[in-house]
Amino acid sequence: MSDQPLKQILLVEDDELVLSALKAVLAEEPVESWFARNGIVAMAILEEQPIDLIVTDIIMPEMDGLELILAARKRWPDIKILAISGGNPRNPMDYLAEAKDFGAERTLAKPFEIEAFRDICRELLSTEGG
Repeated sequence: MSDQPLKQILLVEDDELVLSALKAVLAEEPVESWFARNGIVAMAILEEQPIDLIVTDIIMPEMDGLELILAARKRWPDIKILAISGGNPRNPMDYLAEAKDFGAERTLAKPFEIEAFRDICRELLSTEGG
């Protein structure tokens, strides 16, 4: 078990408070974490690093999470994706439903419980690609 390489997580989030909180959670897990503030930076990281799980916000500047999900899914069809969003204050689920349609395996509406985030990440990392 300890012979296996660490799983790689890419966290894409433009909100500093959310990013800090999720960084702290990931620091407690046996994973290697990468961070980006928008989809453009995330795509550059994906080109350089073998990522197992993308955790992406939806509403971000420059390249949003939906665009990132589409691009990542097309290029790396086996990558796992968790979409998170506070979205439209009136109906955040619209964005998350779209994220699922675009290829995210799981979604979480902000604000969410840290344990729910941790459990979903563990679940997605424990399943084999394909």
